[in-house]
Amino acid sequence: MLIDCPGEGKIGFASQLAINLSDLVLVPNRTSRKARRNFYRHIYPVIKEDAQKNREKYIIVPTFVHPRTQLKTLKQYFDDILPEGINCLDSVFYSRSVYENFEEFGLTLREYALSVKNNKRQFVQARRAVSDMETISKEVLKLFK
Repeated sequence: MLIDCPGEGKIGFASQLAINLSDLVLVPNRTSRKARRNFYRHIYPVIKEDAQKNREKYIIVPTFVHPRTQLKTLKQYFDDILPEGINCLDSVFYSRSVYENFEEFGLTLREYALSVKNNKRQFVQARRAVSDMETISKEVLKLFK
């Protein structure tokens, strides 16, 4: 089961419930000082409390990453700032303009890609976004094996 909780500055009831029910918790996180501060101030205390049982269930998902960012550099950044035992996905959620557009039309990302195939630039962006999501999905599924 997948539970998607709202982005909250502080861990709210929905997030706390999801954490308690989950075998795996994906924590989207940006590479900014504000994101790091929010992680340590609001999210890490909850993880610390629950981590005595199963620390490996918490995985950071790097989000809104510039598409030209070196993955090795990004991984090193998270390895340097995360507490011991909290890991980071090797896959990242890249910042792409297509994410701002596809929902507006009530389409899935794949449907949106097909709908803009006559616009070469948008089609390439949409195909890359589909590939990003497939890569992240495959990596997350491997965590359950």
